[in-house]
Amino acid sequence: LANDTNAVVDWVCNWYRDHVDGADRGAIAVRLWRGLALTLLRPTLKSFFAEQTTFSKRLSAFRANGKFEDPSAGSSLRSFVQSLRGEFGPLRVYCWHTLGGYWGGVCTSSPLTAHLAAAQHFPRPTDSLLEVEPALGWDAAAVCGVGAVGEGREIELFHGIHSYLAESGVDGVKVDAQSGLGPLGCGFGGGPRVVSRHVGAMEASVGEHFRGNRCINCMCHSSENLYHYRETSLLRAADDFYPDEPAAQPVHLAHVSYNSLFLGEIGHVDWDMFTSTHSDAHMHAAARAVGGCPIYVSDQPGEHDFDLLRALVLPDGTALLARHAGRPTRDVLFSDVNADGVSALKIWNENACTGVVGAFNVQGARWDRATRRFEQAAAEEEEEEGGGAVTALLRPADVTPFGRREIAAEEGEDGARGGGGSSPAAPPPAEYALYTHRAEGLRVLGAEDAVEVRLAAREWEIAVVAPVRAEGEVRWAPLGLLDMLNGGGAVLSSSLALSSPPGEAAATAVVRAAGRIGAFARPAPLEVCVDDSPVRFEYDEGSGLLTVNVAADGAEVEPLELRARWGPPAEEEEEEQQS
Repeated sequence: LANDTNAVVDWVCNWYRDHVDGADRGAIAVRLWRGLALTLLRPTLKSFFAEQTTFSKRLSAFRANGKFEDPSAGSSLRSFVQSLRGEFGPLRVYCWHTLGGYWGGVCTSSPLTAHLAAAQHFPRPTDSLLEVEPALGWDAAAVCGVGAVGEGREIELFHGIHSYLAESGVDGVKVDAQSGLGPLGCGFGGGPRVVSRHVGAMEASVGEHFRGNRCINCMCHSSENLYHYRETSLLRAADDFYPDEPAAQPVHLAHVSYNSLFLGEIGHVDWDMFTSTHSDAHMHAAARAVGGCPIYVSDQPGEHDFDLLRALVLPDGTALLARHAGRPTRDVLFSDVNADGVSALKIWNENACTGVVGAFNVQGARWDRATRRFEQAAAEEEEEEGGGAVTALLRPADVTPFGRREIAAEEGEDGARGGGGSSPAAPPPAEYALYTHRAEGLRVLGAEDAVEVRLAAREWEIAVVAPVRAEGEVRWAPLGLLDMLNGGGAVLSSSLALSSPPGEAAATAVVRAAGRIGAFARPAPLEVCVDDSPVRFEYDEGSGLLTVNVAADGAEVEPLELRARWGPPAEEEEEEQQS
């Protein structure tokens, strides 16, 4: 609106910015503006939403428009999808729509959607929603209304969208604006009832048309949405990645990790895309590596940081995903990692044979609920707090299953729990190898021992945590692919065993792919083999770090077996042979 040359419009826009935007819901200016927006200013705002945004537009047909479907030119959505696969090779193509069809719902006048019996409906947000976001009282839905499909027609809506997309070669959908459906429940049996019908119909259609229930649920944090999922499991964990909002970057990491504490018990979390060339791309990539979430980027074609992407993704396009949703470690659960000036955000996860802990300095920016904006700390505030640097303590016990083993062992010894004659559980490892990715440092620690890491503003560190196996004098803990952010995720299995003659031992690790493979070994092995072929290796006596470089064979990714062997010194072997 401010681009309009009308002086009255300019004055209204300035007044809105000064008195309404960021004001409390109960402020006189906010109440006055809401009244004006739904009466005198409604025609102007409707024109603005129609001309300057897509939020009032509605679904008028299931088939794509002339940009994709043009019989005279011989083009179609199907041919476009085929051309993408022809140019970029095998890939999965997803399309976007909302739970209501489109931002403004379904067109009430189009003959192509008449069978859906869509009717004009105005949302009625609850008081709690308006308290968080007063603008819901004058957004596009409130001003222009929404085309809501008739009760019982929901399956027809989703079948129409999904059958066309599936026939066009599309593999899945991202279903957005899901929490926006609840406020439409007045007069339709209530928000939960409306959402239940739509979610049930959407999931049934996704299951029918897209192999593997390929669906990303987005903007779906209302209780009525989360508690109605039965078939689809992928859930966006927080707000969007905003590339042009510097203050949003550290806040995003805090939000996705703390939200995953709850959402990870309901579905598979999605921490959103990011761009690999962004100024904070490495911080985002490190978070995705420990987040246990799908990894995808929204790079502009031709603008990529391939070195960063190779630290996340193997040559065949697969990623080393951790087992769970990344969650904050116990010691920071109740810390304000964005604003207390001292706490690092620590996120833990688990792999098949290792754990992973990420530490991030996300101080200095926060979401202000009063102004409803991302706020950056002033430079003088950061200087007072030591330049914004924080210290993180990385412990093996930060990986919750490792910590639980220690607690269970202590309780078993003390007799605090258990009993009943059950056999005791296997004791937890006495030691853990902790390897820091950026510092390339290896330490062997007890579960509660710590490595101290100092992080400047927006710096990060990732640590692989591997239980140390011990047999006789030999200790062994594979660390995985050292050049990858979640390199410990490459370790598929591990073993250590003594063998005969006495004094000999062998350790193995099955690793997901070739690369720079690391392991903690003590003492130095006599021989290292990869798939039964001896290879050269490097060994650091101080730390016990064993490294082997295995060259990759193009885009082929095949598991390989690393085997280390210990035995008596060479002169002892000669004496045995002579005798």
